[in-house]
Amino acid sequence: MFCKLVTEVNLCSDFNTNIGCALRAQTPCIVASPSTDSSGCTTAALTFNSKLNQFGCTQLVGDVYRYDMYEYECKLLIATEMIGCENLNFNACIKSTSSYLTLMCAWINQRCQQINDFTNVNDCTKLNKYACMKVEKNDLICKWDDTNFCLASTESSSCASISPTTPITSDDFPPTPYVKASAPYNSLSLCSKGESTKACMAKVGQQGCVEFNYTVEICSGLGLNRKACIEQTTGYCIWQDNQCQNAQLDNQNCTAQVNKKTCQAMNDEMCQWNDSTHTCSNITLVECSDATSYLQCVNVPNKECYYVNTCQELKILPLVCKKGFNKVACRKVQNQVCQFTNNECSLIGEFDYWQVCPLYKTLATCPTSTCQWQNSQCIIKTECLHAQQSLTTPLDEIPYMLDICTSIKLFACIQIYNKIGCMTSSLYCKWHDLTGCSSFATYLNTITCDDSIKYNKKVCDQYAPKFCEFKDDSCSPKISDYYFTNIPSQTLASTEINQDVETEQCDFYTTRETCLQSTKYACKWTGFCESLSDNEINITYSELNLKACIKFKQQWRQRQCIETSFVFMPNEVVDRNIQVCETPFISKSTCMNISAQPCTFNTAQNKCEKTTNLSNNCSSYLNVNQKTCQLLKNHACQYNELTFTCVSVNQNQLPSNLDGVSLIACISLSIPAYWNNGCKQVTRFQCDSVYKSSPSACALALGPCIYDQSTSQCVSTYNINSIYCDTPGISQELCTSIIRQPCIFKSNQCQIIPNTYSCSQAKLVNQLACASLNQSCVYDSLNQSCKAVIQALKCSSPGLSKNACLLNPSCAFNYDYTQCQCQYIVSPQICHNLTSTDCSANSSCFYDTLLQVCRRKYCEDLSPKQCVGSMEGKQCYLSNRIYCQSASKCEDIINVDNSYCEDIFFDGFPCLGTNRRCFSQNNFQDYCPNSDCSNNSCKYNQLNVCQALTCFQLDDCTKLGNYCLQLSDGSCIENNSCQSLESDMCNGATVRTQASCLLQKYNLYLEDVMCTSQVCELYGISDLCNGNEYNGYTCLLVDQKCIPCDQILDVCTCMEATGICLWKNNKCHSVQCSELLNAASCNSLSRCSWSNLNNACMIHCNKVINSDDCDSRTGECYFDYATNFCSAGVYKTPNLSIQIDISSIYAIYLTLSIITYTLIL
Repeated sequence: MFCKLVTEVNLCSDFNTNIGCALRAQTPCIVASPSTDSSGCTTAALTFNSKLNQFGCTQLVGDVYRYDMYEYECKLLIATEMIGCENLNFNACIKSTSSYLTLMCAWINQRCQQINDFTNVNDCTKLNKYACMKVEKNDLICKWDDTNFCLASTESSSCASISPTTPITSDDFPPTPYVKASAPYNSLSLCSKGESTKACMAKVGQQGCVEFNYTVEICSGLGLNRKACIEQTTGYCIWQDNQCQNAQLDNQNCTAQVNKKTCQAMNDEMCQWNDSTHTCSNITLVECSDATSYLQCVNVPNKECYYVNTCQELKILPLVCKKGFNKVACRKVQNQVCQFTNNECSLIGEFDYWQVCPLYKTLATCPTSTCQWQNSQCIIKTECLHAQQSLTTPLDEIPYMLDICTSIKLFACIQIYNKIGCMTSSLYCKWHDLTGCSSFATYLNTITCDDSIKYNKKVCDQYAPKFCEFKDDSCSPKISDYYFTNIPSQTLASTEINQDVETEQCDFYTTRETCLQSTKYACKWTGFCESLSDNEINITYSELNLKACIKFKQQWRQRQCIETSFVFMPNEVVDRNIQVCETPFISKSTCMNISAQPCTFNTAQNKCEKTTNLSNNCSSYLNVNQKTCQLLKNHACQYNELTFTCVSVNQNQLPSNLDGVSLIACISLSIPAYWNNGCKQVTRFQCDSVYKSSPSACALALGPCIYDQSTSQCVSTYNINSIYCDTPGISQELCTSIIRQPCIFKSNQCQIIPNTYSCSQAKLVNQLACASLNQSCVYDSLNQSCKAVIQALKCSSPGLSKNACLLNPSCAFNYDYTQCQCQYIVSPQICHNLTSTDCSANSSCFYDTLLQVCRRKYCEDLSPKQCVGSMEGKQCYLSNRIYCQSASKCEDIINVDNSYCEDIFFDGFPCLGTNRRCFSQNNFQDYCPNSDCSNNSCKYNQLNVCQALTCFQLDDCTKLGNYCLQLSDGSCIENNSCQSLESDMCNGATVRTQASCLLQKYNLYLEDVMCTSQVCELYGISDLCNGNEYNGYTCLLVDQKCIPCDQILDVCTCMEATGICLWKNNKCHSVQCSELLNAASCNSLSRCSWSNLNNACMIHCNKVINSDDCDSRTGECYFDYATNFCSAGVYKTPNLSIQIDISSIYAIYLTLSIITYTLIL
């Protein structure tokens, strides 16, 4: 045996085993019988022999053969033995598979194989029928007939303008005779190469092309031409390699030939679509306001942007890593190490304990390594809260401090996105303004001390030459006192100081700061920088640089020169390094400036002492530092910096310095503030944090958030039925979701909107706000604003005001609910016109003193003793045993005893109770994280957080209701959508969204079926939609979408579709033709006709799509294959014969003969 290339032909003599000879030899060979012990491999002629090897058998011509791999035999092909494309000769591959299989087979590289990718196919003759018809790239057109098989075609497409409802006939010729078509089957590419001015697809059966004007959901397999692919598809489609394909959204160029949906989704939404030219192009983003989506916002170049509902320019220095920052802002974060992954700027940390600790709901589960149990809550450890925040530039977010309590796990510099993180990393990193953070080559011995190269501190300390110091973002030759502190062996007295490359004289420096930071010469600042002379007198030590300070044998602290003798005397020099009250011989100023402990200066003994009693009222504390006032827990105090005393907070005047404000004072402030070892002002806050805060801080949360007065914290747990505009601490998102009053979020506060506002003024509002306005308005849920209405809308349109409502004659405005309703079922109005006295006397009404109107009464209007039963269709219950609230589901019930939940029923099932909240029976996704994990549907995950079991972990797939679904093989999967269901499980199934599934066609011109909840969409927006029926549903065209009556929510839309839909039991139902039991009622509807053949009412022939369904109604309907249209009546064969009057023709002949004879004469 020899070593050969895999592409080299192996001879029979190269093999000494049966299996090698049978399957590996690339030449015809005879294989020894596998039933014998002998082995052999001999060369054979290419003629049939049962002992031929696989290669020889599959290369035979003439008849059809297959190779049996189990018996090592070449056999004549029997149709029943054919199971795939493999091991067949050419004739069997092309001909037999076309008759007995529905697989796409092709002859490629001298063997038959199944094919799915046609990119490299360029020969029609090597394809079977199904592969032949599937060729879709327009540079290869094939056609199939049962005689010549698959051949290349030179014909061009004629995209027939066939309407789904109107037959097309010619003016010059009669209709094509009604005969079954026998034309060849065309490949899909015939149509994909079609006209550029029409949208074309392959006809049913692929016998020609047809123009269409509706949208299709899929890209490939329909023979779409370029115009159809780009302009009339709703999937993610791209015209590529001369055919319509499914688009990949990653790494696409905005100039690619894609449809609108793909254009707007790909390349991080950095592409824009032109509806006029149907082209995609790059978006040019100059300002933050140019971005219209989150993904566009994070990609704005050269501007620091932040996304909160809209893309805004960041006006302050970014201090913390935060979702919503664009890449530019993330790179400039100052106080944290950031990463930018999944289009989010976030902290690099293995665990974020500020978020994780509150997830543990019991003492037993609260981890002691990083969290602690305090006030019945699991919070981050106290020692993890030591980091102080800057007062000059307040943080705009709860700080996620980088300290010993946050587990940082960095593997490479490239993970770090921001410059400050790169510069301060414990890894050896360097920075480039374009490419970001990257690793430093640590095999180098030294680096150049050059300001222009951005090495980080770790690199500088390890690899920089002598007298080179890390400053800000580079290794600098301008050394300072830090250098000598870091390297004690180096001193100013060293002769090596001459190597300092700082050569400027003192008078070079123009500012006090640069003068005092210079190190080459002894300098002093006297309004300008000058050299120190040898005979200096009356020196102000604080105006000396390091070298001058050492020359006078003074002390260098905090990068300033301090007279040594003063440090040890009780004078007014402030030593900011001292943080212990009992430190001897410190001045009152130093004592008052200590920030780590509460201190009192004892003037009698002239010493600083620790303040021990912190329970008195504010005025009891004199000569104290601000930490003392800050720690007074029982009173609302603030620090007076002029008198060194604690004073009561004036609620009408904001403190000038929040550092000296006590906890109670901090959380009662009218400004957004929270408590974290001190009072901190914020411009953005996070809900469900462990910090106590003022109500205004909650209003700044990005998500739905409300102030919990019992804990003084911002929480996301609330009952939407019980929230009003003036409820304290409501965030913007929650304000715009309120259902009880008309609200607007203005000046960081939720408030009632005046009804005199114009539609355009009403921004950041809820639905009721638009409905309450005097102008003609409707609610824009996308932008949370009102917009003007000039034409009639559906009665159920959200937030229709009275004037907008009455534009539609089918609507009526209900003042009791401030709601537009369909006049057919408008609720009775009993409260609106009542006076305040009559309103109070009516048990169903309540007088709203804020709005000055009489409205319907809710549970929230009841006293605790009255809080029983239900009102306005909602269950009343007592929250915190004090407040009466409404509930329409278990999750609305909060702040109750767990056992109370078991007595509350919704839809016949009791609620589950845990953590003083109620949950629906099968809602373990929310129940488990709030429980002690004792329920067998819950389980602790790797972070020791309780979570619901996943579907595949369940022993009973029905345990979580319709959240999970059991397949035929017994596996349990998430019941997300109809498309995930098996065909035999589809019909009648319900997914977790409550949508019902059906197995049906998804395109009129294809026989393929899919499991879907979109029953009527295959009819598109054509005339076929209205009144047509499918799978037991009746269809109606609503808002340019074909949907079943059963999915219509608007009452008037349903009731006005007479004979198609019917509103009954508060729901829209389909009216089927089969429900009409006599001919008179049946024929009264144009979409139905009475069938004498079936003695039943059936859908009219012109609504029938399927040719078999049409032809089955013999004598009533016939399918015209020339127009693909089902017509009523009986098909009449056209009479192609004509009558000829012999006598008339003979007379004409005689006349012509006489004329000819006369002319001759």
